[in-house]
Amino acid sequence: MRRRVEADIKAWQARGTVPIMVGGDHSITLPALRALCAAHGPLAVVQIDAHLDLSSAELWGDSFHHGTPFRHAIEERLIADGTLFQVGIRGPRGSESDDALALAHDHQVISPDDLAARGIAAVGASIRERIGNRPTYISFDIDGVDPAFAPGTGTPVPGGLTAREALAFLRALRGVRVVGADLVEYCPMLDHSDITGHLAAHAIWEMLALVAAPRS
Repeated sequence: MRRRVEADIKAWQARGTVPIMVGGDHSITLPALRALCAAHGPLAVVQIDAHLDLSSAELWGDSFHHGTPFRHAIEERLIADGTLFQVGIRGPRGSESDDALALAHDHQVISPDDLAARGIAAVGASIRERIGNRPTYISFDIDGVDPAFAPGTGTPVPGGLTAREALAFLRALRGVRVVGADLVEYCPMLDHSDITGHLAAHAIWEMLALVAAPRS
């Protein structure tokens, strides 16, 4: 799977497109980052998620699962130091070393409470300033949103972003140089009245708008 995703993303990127993937679990993000880093150099990444996804192989006895992609991305230097922004984090950690890995590389972990206290516009402006002109990847794990608004996921965690906050946060990123994106962890079998699917579709639309929006 990783080889096929990486090859496909490289092919689409070579055609001058900005690939946006719909998953599927978060495992698909790592090969996409590998492909885009090969073209652009180390990326900035904005991750909307309940979980850090910085776990090691010890968690489930496997080096590659949906809780490990950003650990590999950091270790492989696919993400530039200080430019991983993990927004909505509130879930349990795989180990006590997860936060330490992010902090050691000057990345930022922003909880829903942090976002509410600082304000979406202020957080977005801070991220845009820190990213500057660096090519940026957006990874939207639907469990970053509170299960009251997005029940259709396999790892729901109460206390997340509202649907309105999540969409407003994406809009607050206007001006970043988006070179790729994904929306992952949507599970239709667990959805109710398609509300998660509607939100996921709208979030993808907002990411397309970020690609199309003028950067000035």
